[in-house]
Amino acid sequence: MNMLEQDYEEYIQLKKNLNSANDEELIKEAKIALTLFWFNTGRMMKHYNIVLSKYMNTKENGNEYIDFDNETYLNEVEGLVNCMKRCDIKYFTYSSNWHKAIDVSWCFKQNGCELVDIIQINSYKNYRTGEFEKRPAFLFKIL
Repeated sequence: MNMLEQDYEEYIQLKKNLNSANDEELIKEAKIALTLFWFNTGRMMKHYNIVLSKYMNTKENGNEYIDFDNETYLNEVEGLVNCMKRCDIKYFTYSSNWHKAIDVSWCFKQNGCELVDIIQINSYKNYRTGEFEKRPAFLFKIL
């Protein structure tokens, strides 16, 4: 099991603990545990919490690859790519419809990623229908 999966499973357990807490003291302890979780994972390597949160979204949305979206900025790309390499991630998607998306895509390329394909991913869940909204995404391979 990789580091992202281990941290994801720990996070899920911490959320379950919070949701099942039935008095103020247990709720407080569960919130502190979640805060410490994010603090400790953030100390592991730069950009790890971003990659971990995107991994969590990927699991929850039923996608195959970690997806970076509108919240990805040019000044983060190098660090994100380095972090994904250290986490042994080989592929990821970028699904931004932001006006700077082409610049961020180019920056991924400049930092050792190859555009492989354009695929469709689950974006966010429509709570009225219960279905995931679909969105196109660039599929990149980390070289």
